[in-house]
Amino acid sequence: SSIPYEKRVLKYKSDGKYGLIDYNGKVITKPIYEEIEGMQNKESVLLVKQDGKYGAINDKGAKLIEPKYDEIIADGFYTEENKYGLSGYIVKNTTQDGYRYGYINYKLEKVLDVEYNSINRILEILNMV
Repeated sequence: SSIPYEKRVLKYKSDGKYGLIDYNGKVITKPIYEEIEGMQNKESVLLVKQDGKYGAINDKGAKLIEPKYDEIIADGFYTEENKYGLSGYIVKNTTQDGYRYGYINYKLEKVLDVEYNSINRILEILNMV
């Protein structure tokens, strides 16, 4: 992955699955994930794949988003004061009718069900005079 990995944890592999340990070798999560990756613009949040679906955990191993999505990306919201701390998550599932998107905010509250054809964060505002 081109995304910088977390500063406080390491990924380990056992019996074909991945888990997390700290730098002292203490197990944070059991090896239950098919994949673990750092999430762009979300420090201390890790994207995990379990049973073919993606979810998110924090660097302490706590589940943030249940692994039930085909894709999860951070929405890229940034402020000088909070950096990416208020950035939410765009979630995607594949249906017979194509991709469907939903939104989970930074408080981990589902704001939009996974039923929309597209969802994009508007990051730039043009000042039109």
